[in-house]
Amino acid sequence: MSAIWKKTKFANLVRYEPSGIYFARAKVRGRLVRKSLETASIQIAKVKLDELLALLRVGEGIDVEDVDLLLAAVLLLVGRGERTPDSDLENIAAGQPVKAVGILAKAVYYHPNNGGLMNQLAIALNHSGQPNKAIVVLKQALNIESNNVPALVTMAFSLSDAGKHGDAIAAADRAIALAPEISQPHLARANALLGQDKDAEALQALETAAKNDPRNPDVLIQIGDVLWRNLSRAEDARQRYEAALKLDPANVPAH
Repeated sequence: MSAIWKKTKFANLVRYEPSGIYFARAKVRGRLVRKSLETASIQIAKVKLDELLALLRVGEGIDVEDVDLLLAAVLLLVGRGERTPDSDLENIAAGQPVKAVGILAKAVYYHPNNGGLMNQLAIALNHSGQPNKAIVVLKQALNIESNNVPALVTMAFSLSDAGKHGDAIAAADRAIALAPEISQPHLARANALLGQDKDAEALQALETAAKNDPRNPDVLIQIGDVLWRNLSRAEDARQRYEAALKLDPANVPAH
């Protein structure tokens, strides 16, 4: 492994040294694939990695002709990654969420008690503009495991997308009570608060998310956007955008 990639104590999880971001590393049909997990927190990365590998294992055990398409569904859920040569994975992930829903629904059919798969299906449904269907799936996942933090986070986003911001805050608060040290529940809470036009409270939730995951440029960009667009604090926003730019020069929009 080159000097820019550092192994961790977890199989299939590596750290990209220049940015500190963790990547999943796996072989799909004999080809090495690395995909960004978009976090510098090893705890968060391990959760995302476990869900990604669960989907890939399912892909080997169900009637899916194209395992690459299953991987595309995974990419849609865990975030952007480096482009893979001779593959249309990125195009599928970006442009065909309905196919991702179909594949994940089939995986859930074969694994009806897998709350992690149900959560991934719900995320794909959200990407497809179907939050109410996602809520139904997530209720099933939470019946299996009531303390499923990823499912609670997705539930909060789904409820917000469905316009149920108060219920979304309640779901996010449950997730925060279970895992206050990770960023996603706080991001979900901020999203719901923004839906209620509670910009100052949303900013507080985003600040907590940034403290929990300080090397995540996307959180800093979200803070900058709230400061710029919602609170008219241009100078504070500029500082957050500059901090994000240092972490990921290619991923900061112009303002």
